[in-house]
Amino acid sequence: MKTLTLEEQATFTAHVEEEKDRIMAELVRLWELKPQMPPSYPIRYCVNYQYPSVVRQKTRPEVEIAAFVTEEQIDHRGSDAQFRYEIYVVIGDEKAEVLAENHSYQSEGSAFIMILEIKPDRIVIRTKSGKKTIALLR
Repeated sequence: MKTLTLEEQATFTAHVEEEKDRIMAELVRLWELKPQMPPSYPIRYCVNYQYPSVVRQKTRPEVEIAAFVTEEQIDHRGSDAQFRYEIYVVIGDEKAEVLAENHSYQSEGSAFIMILEIKPDRIVIRTKSGKKTIALLR
Protein backbone atom coordinates (compact mmCIF):
# COMPACT_ATOMS: atom_id res chain seq x y z
CA MET A 1 0.00 0.00 0.00
CA LYS A 2 1.43 3.35 -1.02
CA THR A 3 1.80 6.26 1.35
CA LEU A 4 0.23 9.52 0.23
CA THR A 5 2.14 12.73 -0.31
CA LEU A 6 1.49 15.60 2.10
CA GLU A 7 -0.68 17.31 -0.51
CA GLU A 8 -2.75 14.14 -1.03
CA GLN A 9 -3.07 13.75 2.75
CA ALA A 10 -4.38 17.33 3.02
CA THR A 11 -6.94 16.62 0.28
CA PHE A 12 -8.06 13.46 2.08
CA THR A 13 -8.31 15.28 5.43
CA ALA A 14 -10.49 17.96 3.82
CA HIS A 15 -12.70 15.23 2.33
CA VAL A 16 -13.14 13.64 5.78
CA GLU A 17 -14.22 17.02 7.20
CA GLU A 18 -16.75 17.40 4.37
CA GLU A 19 -18.15 13.95 5.12
CA LYS A 20 -18.42 14.74 8.85
CA ASP A 21 -20.24 17.96 7.99
CA ARG A 22 -22.61 16.06 5.66
CA ILE A 23 -23.44 13.45 8.31
CA MET A 24 -23.83 16.05 11.06
CA ALA A 25 -26.13 18.19 8.88
CA GLU A 26 -28.46 15.21 8.52
CA LEU A 27 -28.35 14.43 12.26
CA VAL A 28 -29.09 18.08 13.08
CA ARG A 29 -31.99 18.12 10.60
CA LEU A 30 -33.47 15.08 12.37
CA TRP A 31 -32.81 16.64 15.79
CA GLU A 32 -34.80 19.73 14.76
CA LEU A 33 -37.84 17.49 14.09
CA LYS A 34 -37.75 15.77 17.48
CA PRO A 35 -40.20 16.72 20.23
CA GLN A 36 -39.23 17.73 23.72
CA MET A 37 -38.93 15.08 26.40
CA PRO A 38 -41.72 15.24 29.00
CA PRO A 39 -40.94 16.60 32.47
CA SER A 40 -40.16 14.22 35.31
CA TYR A 41 -40.66 14.72 39.01
CA PRO A 42 -39.34 16.95 40.60
CA ILE A 43 -38.40 18.76 37.37
CA ARG A 44 -41.38 20.71 36.05
CA TYR A 45 -40.18 21.68 32.58
CA CYS A 46 -39.62 19.85 29.30
CA VAL A 47 -36.11 19.06 28.13
CA ASN A 48 -34.99 19.07 24.51
CA TYR A 49 -33.35 16.01 23.02
CA GLN A 50 -29.58 16.29 23.28
CA TYR A 51 -27.91 17.93 20.29
CA PRO A 52 -25.99 15.38 18.14
CA SER A 53 -22.21 15.48 18.02
CA VAL A 54 -19.04 13.78 16.86
CA VAL A 55 -17.50 12.36 20.02
CA ARG A 56 -14.40 10.56 18.67
CA GLN A 57 -12.24 10.56 15.58
CA LYS A 58 -9.06 8.89 14.35
CA THR A 59 -7.48 9.59 10.99
CA ARG A 60 -4.69 7.88 9.10
CA PRO A 61 -4.32 10.30 6.16
CA GLU A 62 -1.13 8.62 4.93
CA VAL A 63 -3.21 5.53 3.99
CA GLU A 64 -6.54 7.33 3.31
CA ILE A 65 -8.58 5.92 6.20
CA ALA A 66 -10.52 7.83 8.84
CA ALA A 67 -13.19 6.89 11.35
CA PHE A 68 -15.46 8.99 13.52
CA VAL A 69 -18.18 8.26 16.06
CA THR A 70 -21.43 10.19 16.31
CA GLU A 71 -23.66 10.47 19.37
CA GLU A 72 -27.39 11.04 18.89
CA GLN A 73 -30.33 10.90 21.28
CA ILE A 74 -32.92 8.77 19.48
CA ASP A 75 -35.66 8.15 22.03
CA HIS A 76 -36.75 8.47 25.64
CA ARG A 77 -38.91 6.75 28.24
CA GLY A 78 -40.07 9.62 30.39
CA SER A 79 -36.83 11.40 31.26
CA ASP A 80 -34.68 8.31 30.53
CA ALA A 81 -32.86 9.19 27.30
CA GLN A 82 -31.76 6.61 24.72
CA PHE A 83 -28.57 7.33 22.79
CA ARG A 84 -27.18 5.82 19.60
CA TYR A 85 -23.49 5.80 18.73
CA GLU A 86 -22.46 5.07 15.16
CA ILE A 87 -18.96 4.62 13.78
CA TYR A 88 -18.43 5.89 10.25
CA VAL A 89 -15.44 5.06 8.07
CA VAL A 90 -14.09 7.12 5.18
CA ILE A 91 -11.78 5.36 2.73
CA GLY A 92 -10.18 7.36 -0.06
CA ASP A 93 -12.62 9.64 -1.83
CA GLU A 94 -15.67 7.52 -0.97
CA LYS A 95 -18.64 8.65 1.12
CA ALA A 96 -18.65 7.87 4.83
CA GLU A 97 -20.32 4.56 5.66
CA VAL A 98 -21.62 3.23 8.98
CA LEU A 99 -19.60 0.25 10.22
CA ALA A 100 -21.36 -0.41 13.52
CA GLU A 101 -23.77 1.09 16.02
CA ASN A 102 -24.45 0.76 19.73
CA HIS A 103 -27.36 2.17 21.73
CA SER A 104 -29.08 1.96 25.09
CA TYR A 105 -31.18 3.91 27.56
CA GLN A 106 -29.11 5.73 30.18
CA SER A 107 -30.72 3.68 32.96
CA GLU A 108 -29.44 0.48 31.29
CA GLY A 109 -25.82 1.65 31.31
CA SER A 110 -24.12 3.91 28.84
CA ALA A 111 -23.66 2.81 25.25
CA PHE A 112 -20.43 3.86 23.55
CA ILE A 113 -18.03 3.10 20.71
CA MET A 114 -14.31 3.66 21.14
CA ILE A 115 -11.91 3.50 18.20
CA LEU A 116 -8.94 1.45 19.38
CA GLU A 117 -6.97 0.96 16.18
CA ILE A 118 -7.10 1.81 12.48
CA LYS A 119 -5.14 -0.30 10.01
CA PRO A 120 -5.35 -0.37 6.20
CA ASP A 121 -7.36 -3.61 6.35
CA ARG A 122 -9.32 -3.30 9.62
CA ILE A 123 -10.67 -1.12 12.41
CA VAL A 124 -10.74 -2.32 16.00
CA ILE A 125 -13.43 -0.89 18.26
CA ARG A 126 -14.72 -1.40 21.80
CA THR A 127 -18.40 -1.23 22.73
CA LYS A 128 -20.42 -2.11 25.78
CA SER A 129 -20.33 -5.71 24.47
CA GLY A 130 -16.52 -5.85 24.17
CA LYS A 131 -13.78 -5.59 21.57
CA LYS A 132 -14.61 -6.12 17.89
CA THR A 133 -12.48 -6.16 14.72
CA ILE A 134 -14.15 -4.97 11.52
CA ALA A 135 -12.51 -5.95 8.23
CA LEU A 136 -12.26 -3.22 5.60
CA LEU A 137 -12.79 -4.09 1.97
CA ARG A 138 -10.46 -2.12 -0.26
